[in-house]
Amino acid sequence: MIGDFRDLIKKSNNFNPPDNLYGDILAHIKKEEKKKRLFLSIFPTIGFSILAISGFYYSFSIFITSEFYFYLKLIFSDGDAILKYWQDSVVLLGESVPVLGVLSLLISVVALIFFIKYITEIIKINNYKLNYGHI
Repeated sequence: MIGDFRDLIKKSNNFNPPDNLYGDILAHIKKEEKKKRLFLSIFPTIGFSILAISGFYYSFSIFITSEFYFYLKLIFSDGDAILKYWQDSVVLLGESVPVLGVLSLLISVVALIFFIKYITEIIKINNYKLNYGHI
């Protein structure tokens, strides 16, 4: 049995791997890391798209229930009074803006745009071809 190991070691010393083996291994590892990065960046994009949708519904409900909606509606129904008292109207609209609703919508939409841009850059850099939604 020990002789078999010696023969195996002698044969393995004569074996030389191909010259491009190291480069192929590194290229495959780099390709897998890029796929992993793309796969992991899809989850925040899905999360922020859900957040953007819920932020839109939240902002819409806040706009409807706040006084801002009624003042904004007044602009389109009675434009002459708004033009006559435009300074008071601007202050009134500024005070009644639902800041939390606008802020939540703005943050979620900006984050969604950022992650979509990030994914498209990864796809463009790595030359992925999208076929029916599969990468």
